[in-house]
Amino acid sequence: MKYPLALFLILLMAIPAYGRDMRKACRKAEMDHKASLSEAKASEKRIFKDRESLKGEILRLESEKKSLNKDITSMQNEFNKLKKKEKALSSQKSKIEMDMRELTGTARVTARDLESILKQSFFTARFPGRIDLLEPSLKKGRFPGMGDFKTITDLFFQEMSLSGEVILRKGSFVDRSGVTTDGDILTIGKFSAAYKTGKECCEKDLLLTAPG
Repeated sequence: MKYPLALFLILLMAIPAYGRDMRKACRKAEMDHKASLSEAKASEKRIFKDRESLKGEILRLESEKKSLNKDITSMQNEFNKLKKKEKALSSQKSKIEMDMRELTGTARVTARDLESILKQSFFTARFPGRIDLLEPSLKKGRFPGMGDFKTITDLFFQEMSLSGEVILRKGSFVDRSGVTTDGDILTIGKFSAAYKTGKECCEKDLLLTAPG
C-alpha cells in the first residue's frame, strides 16, 4: 500500500515540471515554426525576385539575339553584294588586261612596221633621229603610253607629208663609186631621188647619208 502511494506522490510532484517542459517545448516549436515560415516567405520572395530578374534577362538576350541575327543577315547580304561586285570587277580586270595586252601588241607591231618604213625612206637621212624615237615602243614588257602613240602617229604623218613633197637641197650621199660626197639632192616624194655634183648627175644607186 505504501509503494503505490509513494508512486502517486512522485507523479503528482512530476506533473508541474512536465507541464512546464511541455509549454517551453511548445513555445520553442511555435517560434521555430514562425521562423521557418518567415524564412520560407523570404526565400519565396527572393525566388520570385530572381525569377522576374531572370525573365528580364531572358527577354534582353532574346532581343539581343534578334538584333544579332538581323545584323548577320544584313552583313551576309552585304557580303553577297561584295562577292558579286568582286566577280564583276575581276571579269572587268581580265578584260582590261586582255585589251592592254592586245593594245601593247598592236602598238609594238605598228612601231616595228613604221621602223621598217623609216629605214627604207629617203627622208631618214634628213631626220636621222626619228628611228630612235621608236625605241621605247619596241621594248618588250613595256606598256606604251600616250606619248608613244603620239610619236608613232606624228612619224606616220611626217612620212606621209614628206612623201608628197618635191625638194631640192644640199646634203651628203654615197655616189655610184661608193664615196661619200656632198652635192645637190633632189627627192620627188618617196619614189625617186637624184643627186648632182660638179662632175656628174645621177638618179640611180643613190644612198643618202645623215648630215655630219
